[in-house]
Amino acid sequence: MGWCADLGIEVVTLFTLSTGNLTRGRHERLTDFVEELVTGLAASRRFRLRLIGDLQLLPASTQEILAAAMDQPTGPSSTMVNLLICYTGRQDIVAAVRNFLLQPELRTADAERLAHVLNAHEIDRHLSTAGQPEIDLIIRTSGEQRLSGFLTWQAAQAELYFTRRYWPDFRRKDLQRALRDYGQRERRFGA
Repeated sequence: MGWCADLGIEVVTLFTLSTGNLTRGRHERLTDFVEELVTGLAASRRFRLRLIGDLQLLPASTQEILAAAMDQPTGPSSTMVNLLICYTGRQDIVAAVRNFLLQPELRTADAERLAHVLNAHEIDRHLSTAGQPEIDLIIRTSGEQRLSGFLTWQAAQAELYFTRRYWPDFRRKDLQRALRDYGQRERRFGA
């Protein structure tokens, strides 16, 4: 995160823990990792942190640790760090539509009116990342070549960069290589 802040990157999103990770066993190691990551980033006071996902799926003790970390004051950094925890892209879209439909001015609307006012802009305004710029680059570590539900809506126009290096071994040089590769691409935004 420090490397990204040093490079002036304004928003960084880490897919920290999917809901699928919790169902595959050995989730204690993963929740310990999440606790250490969030408390460490919060304690540094270098970033504005945002936890995105269904945190109620985490053990109560982990929820308490994360809440305490998020209560710490943030520093002056302009780097926003989104941490996706117990997250799926589908759940994010469902929550966005649900939040849209629960707006006070729409609670009395009939289904036909809702169908006419619901559009991509309205869904975008209600996503967990509302107000943030679209994703430019997704760096996928570990040699996997899939998105795994990572910001399904928001990743529609993102450029993808794959590396065999695992996340814990990811170095500044790897980030620079990915950014250099991205800088040489001609973005066509779906065209």
